[in-house]
Amino acid sequence: MRRSRAFTLLEVMVVLAIIGGLMALVTITSSDRHAQDETEQFARRLLAVFSACRQESVFQNIDLGLAMDSSSLLLLSFQDIYSQEFTANKTREELDALAKNPWQPYSGPINNDIEAPEYVFMSLEVEGQEV
Repeated sequence: MRRSRAFTLLEVMVVLAIIGGLMALVTITSSDRHAQDETEQFARRLLAVFSACRQESVFQNIDLGLAMDSSSLLLLSFQDIYSQEFTANKTREELDALAKNPWQPYSGPINNDIEAPEYVFMSLEVEGQEV
């Protein structure tokens, strides 16, 4: 009587389950890496925008600021209502509106609206306190 050597059905199922588990881990890791790469790219883009804002502010002698929510940034400029440059050609209503909120959307050469990727949420902390 000859004995043939072969794998049992149970052994084949165990091997397939292990391979399936490893494939799932690879898929999870690669999708996480894509999100991390896109987040790093967004951070580099923000750094470039901040650098451009700093240079623009110095060269144009203006005050620039950022309005921020959890997914986007908006570049703002400070409109000084006591400066002759800003009061010229403005109506009384426009000056009253500027007195209430002197920070207006910036209309210069820098991209004004910066959107974060859908899974990136921004927050600002100053000395451990969320602002």
